[in-house]
Amino acid sequence: MTISAVWTIADIFNGLMAIPNLIALLLLSGTVTKMVKDYFKEASSFGEESELKIITKKPIVAENQELVINPRARSAKLRIATRN
Repeated sequence: MTISAVWTIADIFNGLMAIPNLIALLLLSGTVTKMVKDYFKEASSFGEESELKIITKKPIVAENQELVINPRARSAKLRIATRN
């Protein structure tokens, strides 16, 4: 077996490892979103002694101008909080 064959096989297996990672990202994205929302809600619910101060009440989403340039931005949501 030559070195180029070993590198080719390694490249193939490296590419195949990306498939389960992408599937996991798709399956867990809803769970991660819920966890972030819950954390923001819990950490900011103690009034003056809260750990977080929420800057944006609702998530910021891409505007139409950005969606024309980057259609994948339609699924992006930005939530902002600062630590006290």
